[in-house]
Amino acid sequence: MSEPQSFLDHLDELRTRIIRSCIAIAVGMLMAWGFVDRLADFVLAPTLRVLPPGASLIFTKAGEGFSFDLDLAMIAGVALASPFVMYQVWLFVAPALYSNEKRFVVPLVVMAAVGTVGGVLFSHYVLFPGMIGFFAGFHTNHVTFMPRLEDTFELYKNMMLGMIVVFQIPTLVFFLARLRLVT
Repeated sequence: MSEPQSFLDHLDELRTRIIRSCIAIAVGMLMAWGFVDRLADFVLAPTLRVLPPGASLIFTKAGEGFSFDLDLAMIAGVALASPFVMYQVWLFVAPALYSNEKRFVVPLVVMAAVGTVGGVLFSHYVLFPGMIGFFAGFHTNHVTFMPRLEDTFELYKNMMLGMIVVFQIPTLVFFLARLRLVT
C-alpha cells in the first residue's frame, strides 16, 4: 500500500479519473458516430426481419431519428471506452488493496465482463428477436404492426440491460462465496 492521502487528495484523484473517463467516452462516441448507420442496421436487424414485407420502422417526433443515432453512438462509445474506464477505476482503487485482495479482483472482473457480453449476445440474438416476432404475430385484417423507432429501441435497451443484470448473477454468487456469505 502507498502513502495515505488526505480526503481532498482522494477527491482530486477521483475527479481526474472521472474527467479522463469522460474524455475517453467522448472519443469513443466520435469514433462510433462514423459507423452509426452500420450500428443501426445491426441493432434493428431483429425487428426488421419480423416486419411484414414492405414495412419499416417509423418515427413520429422531429428529433427521434437524431436521438436514436446519438443513443447508439453513446452506447458504442461507452463500450469502446470501457477498458480504459475500468483501468481508471483500477488505478483509483488498487492502492488501497492488499496483494491478496488484488488477486481476488481479476476473476471478478473477468466474470463480470463475460457475463456482460453473454447478456448482450443472448438479448440481441435470442430474446429480443423472439419477443418482436411474438408481438408482430398479433395482427388482424384492420391492424398493422408498425413499431415506432423510439419504442422499439427503448425496449431493446431495457431488455439488454435486464439480461446483463441476469447474467451477472454468477458473478454475484462468486463474490458472496468468496466473502463466505453463501456456500
